[in-house]
Amino acid sequence: MKRQRHLRGRFGALRDAGLLWRVPRLPGRLAAAELIEVGQGRDRTAYRLRDRPEWLAKVARPGVDGVRLIWWEHRVARHAEAAGLPIPRVRGLIATEHGPAQVVDAVLDSNAGLGPTLAQLAQEARIGQTECAALNRFAAALLDTGLPFYELRPSNLVLGRRGGVGPAAFWLVDGFGERQVLPLRRLLPARRRAYALARLPKLTRKIPALRWDGAATRFRVTEGAGGRRVARDGTGS
Repeated sequence: MKRQRHLRGRFGALRDAGLLWRVPRLPGRLAAAELIEVGQGRDRTAYRLRDRPEWLAKVARPGVDGVRLIWWEHRVARHAEAAGLPIPRVRGLIATEHGPAQVVDAVLDSNAGLGPTLAQLAQEARIGQTECAALNRFAAALLDTGLPFYELRPSNLVLGRRGGVGPAAFWLVDGFGERQVLPLRRLLPARRRAYALARLPKLTRKIPALRWDGAATRFRVTEGAGGRRVARDGTGS
């Protein structure tokens, strides 16, 4: 039994090394005091770096295969800039007291705080034409680029400036990546588009201020449903 555990441990270490060998490494090791917890998703906890507040470190929660998540994201992120994918820029892998972390650009508002998620905007009745237009640009990018994703939820979409620079936009901050060894959806454009079109309308299920116009392939604001137009920096207009 002890030998079996030893072999499983060695196999796991070899598998992890095989998955991560092409992932860029950042120097050093982050202590717990250098990290500020800012949120928890289903699979990972996000920390803001004290010395680099424009970056986030995402660490797998207990029982989650964090190495595989990093690998899935890296397979997509290495092509993100050239392809114009609507995801945060992935900086690389870094060691922390909590375990290996994927470092990504944070999505920030105009005050250098973390940008709001689509779920937060809906809860605070801050969805209007400006936010709807940004969401439609995200939907168009998702369909045009064929971004591989497996989870598209209002809590995974963040509005703001990636790394604090550039125009405000919606970014898919989690739930993206290439999970299949043979990426069929990426290789088959029609299948990829059908998958995205089936999931975009589901974003509106709990957001009365938005509806999906399938004929036009875009979101529209539902008049009188509690939405409120706000400027892109989060102030009322």
